[in-house]
Amino acid sequence: MASYGLISNLSEKQIIHSIDYVMKSSNTAAKIIGLILIVVGLALIYWGYTDSGAVGAKVTKTFSGSEPDTVMFKYIGGAVAFVVGIFLVVKK
Repeated sequence: MASYGLISNLSEKQIIHSIDYVMKSSNTAAKIIGLILIVVGLALIYWGYTDSGAVGAKVTKTFSGSEPDTVMFKYIGGAVAFVVGIFLVVKK
């Protein structure tokens, strides 16, 4: 599997530890990070939606029957960022 950045090199335990550290260090900082993640998540979802209507995406969908990988990565990344952002904002 290819590496797509720092997050893919971290283990699940390290990611959870990092989120837990942010939550314990400052509730305000966690809420700010959560809001940023919500905005980034929505932006990625919208970007994926606009890319899915592009000519290249329609050609790929015609021949393969599914959305291009870049569109799916944006949908999935946006959804994950949005959910983590909601978690950080809502958690006390």
